[in-house]
Amino acid sequence: MSDKPFRLETAFRDEDIKPGLFKFLSTIGRRRFDDRVKALRATTASRPMSGRLLGEVFLIERGLSEVATFLGGRAADRVKRLPAPSRALVETAIFATRFVDSLPSDMREVFVDDLQQALTGERSLQTEWHFLGALAWFARNGCRFWLRDDADAPLMGGIAGTDVAILPVALDADAGRRVGRRAWFGLADQLAPLFASATDPDSKAVLIAIEFDNEPPEDLTAVVQTVKSAIDQKAKINADGWSVQFRELDKVRPGMETTDVLKVLAEHITPGAHYALTESDDGLLAIAAWSKAKDDIPAALLAQLEELVETSGNTVVPAFIEEVSPDEWQRHIENDSFRTRLTGFLNARPEVTGLRLSHSGHLLTRPGAAPLGDVPTLIWNPSDERDVQLMRAALG
Repeated sequence: MSDKPFRLETAFRDEDIKPGLFKFLSTIGRRRFDDRVKALRATTASRPMSGRLLGEVFLIERGLSEVATFLGGRAADRVKRLPAPSRALVETAIFATRFVDSLPSDMREVFVDDLQQALTGERSLQTEWHFLGALAWFARNGCRFWLRDDADAPLMGGIAGTDVAILPVALDADAGRRVGRRAWFGLADQLAPLFASATDPDSKAVLIAIEFDNEPPEDLTAVVQTVKSAIDQKAKINADGWSVQFRELDKVRPGMETTDVLKVLAEHITPGAHYALTESDDGLLAIAAWSKAKDDIPAALLAQLEELVETSGNTVVPAFIEEVSPDEWQRHIENDSFRTRLTGFLNARPEVTGLRLSHSGHLLTRPGAAPLGDVPTLIWNPSDERDVQLMRAALG
């Protein structure tokens, strides 16, 4: 383990972009990455509804692959033509290789292995991208880094004359949710064959709303049958543990922008519900699912924070909440009860200097720039200790 401090550069020149991206892909294994993207595309094509949703889960893999193909062309000005989100993806990939190159060989292998494991099973690169975003936040504010011989919290940062352990945590997409992502994907795929009979040429827009009393059953066969009955009868059907309602969306008009359709949809579904849209010549169909029992993502986050290992000295915790939209997160963070519970956690753990809470909306932030619009939430320990005050002044 090396305790030699290092800094991470967050400036990126145009000439860094193409070679930097291909260096990252080489670091994690180009064939491994290409095979992963190929498998994801095959899965997306074979799953009519959840395939679209999977595209959002694996937006980093999909985006990096598209940029690699684009930059592989011969046109000299292709880097300058990259859209801002694509540029952000590549810059984060380059930042990852800068971090890898700064690590001693044993830790380098650990981090590269973690990136490679994120290309398997149901995992995605989202957690790693959040971690890199947090490192870039530190680096952008002048932080230097080093490693210490501590298996629980090896990464250290120094800023404003204060040393802190950087201890990231990630909250799984299903944590705190009554209707988890896996259940929703499975349900959406099983409902796909019913869509043709659900769309109504007379109304042009239909919502199939599924409300569970608590959590969905493991076997969704009966739920699908209830949906079929609701479509056939164009009515609300109550079952033991859930209900399904067929609703015509009269406010939706042909050619309406998706953002406007979603505004209409929001009038009929619970905030935070899973939803999907599909459109054909016969009209638009929306399906949505939620639970009467409230999701409690803040409670799940707090439970994970409370399991954090106690460290000696100051600690900053970048916490990543997967697949929470900016609007959904705003509802949580504006809840006084949630902030009170987070403050209670900080009071009980005086070594935790602060929390940095980020969500899926921050994935495409350029490492060298502050996020535009919605920014990660910083919650500092209410302590008046000098170190806390210095950190707050340095990091915002």
